[in-house]
Amino acid sequence: MPTDTPPPPEEVAAFERELERVLSLAAAPARVVAEALEPSPQSSEVRSAVPQVPATFAEETPGDPPKNRAGAGDTRDRLRNELAAAEAILQEQNAQLREQVKIIEEQKVLRNHENRLEWKRVLTEDARRYVVMEFPWITSEAVDDEMLWCFEAALRRNVKLWIAWGLDERGPAGGRPTDPAVASAVAGLQKQFGAHTIRMERRGNTHRKVLLWDSRAVIIGSFNWGSFRGDARRPIRHEVGVRVATAREIRDLEDEYKTIFAVNSLA
Repeated sequence: MPTDTPPPPEEVAAFERELERVLSLAAAPARVVAEALEPSPQSSEVRSAVPQVPATFAEETPGDPPKNRAGAGDTRDRLRNELAAAEAILQEQNAQLREQVKIIEEQKVLRNHENRLEWKRVLTEDARRYVVMEFPWITSEAVDDEMLWCFEAALRRNVKLWIAWGLDERGPAGGRPTDPAVASAVAGLQKQFGAHTIRMERRGNTHRKVLLWDSRAVIIGSFNWGSFRGDARRPIRHEVGVRVATAREIRDLEDEYKTIFAVNSLA
């Protein structure tokens, strides 16, 4: 019967150094992990010294007990499995780190007419599943032919559109009705693409300005998407919006809009 021949002490020491390095990274803050993603010289040294895993053992999960093989106490196999398990943890954390970096990079501040440009871009390029829009008022000055064309571009990609609007305060600002031209245009889009593809609900008593899409991002700010064009050629009216891409806040808003529109899914 084959015997388990212990590896040389220097090989075991190299294994243990690499294992200790990977385990320390797995428990380290994201910044430390990001700075140490490149393989170390010790990692290359260890891998060159480790024999390839036999094909009969290729399907074993790292950390599982050995399956019917000679020399079950083989130190090389044990260290190899421990190292692979630790590296799997590190790879998962690396993926999470990259996702967080992406979220941070997508966050930005939009000033004045940049808000309208972003609205158009979301409708014509970014959105793939749904877009939710909420604002106090709707006028044909803002929801003009250009913006209606953007609505149609989204609908042609099978993107669902949801519009919540309406401010119930007293006075001319609160009592402002939907612009008949916009209402007629939306009705035309519903007839062309189906009533379920674009919905406009008077929520009432809302002063919020929100643009939410695809469980991906939301823009919240002072810019009245539905009633202010924000033309860069006109005198500046200072407005600001912030694009946020954190999953918790987006999920919270999605749940709220599902309730407003009485649906199980926005997509």
